[in-house]
Amino acid sequence: MADSYHNTTGEEPEEVNRRDGKAKKQEEVILKFFAEHPDEGFTPREVYAKLSWQKHGELTSLRRGMTNLTNRKQLRKTDEKRDGEKGHPETVWEFKSLTPEGTTPPTWEALCRWAATQLADLRAAISAGDITKKTDVRIAIHRIHYALENRELPEEFPPE
Repeated sequence: MADSYHNTTGEEPEEVNRRDGKAKKQEEVILKFFAEHPDEGFTPREVYAKLSWQKHGELTSLRRGMTNLTNRKQLRKTDEKRDGEKGHPETVWEFKSLTPEGTTPPTWEALCRWAATQLADLRAAISAGDITKKTDVRIAIHRIHYALENRELPEEFPPE
């Protein structure tokens, strides 16, 4: 099932899968960029310029990717606006911190238990055939790696 590519033109399943794979790779590039700049916010045009996005796709593809990542709670759309092209305001996005504001960072033990659970769930999903694309695995592992490196848990797994 395509969850990154939006089939608005009635393409055949094979073509949808191909385009979904490309869209997932684009999302991986976007997520990596934001993860490398966790304390900064960017408009889609700023990301487009900084990533030399032309080699990855069009600005609309970048916007679609940022929206998908926001819907998956990996990016956060802020209330901040910046002047964009022709003076039109553009919204700023930022990397979604994995630790909710106002909470205490988890203990290392809690983090390791969370990571072990995530890896077990990932392995089960791969074995069951629920995850078949390398990009999905990379994003899941990136999330686990980021959590361990920054000692932050996702919102759905509160610290003890």
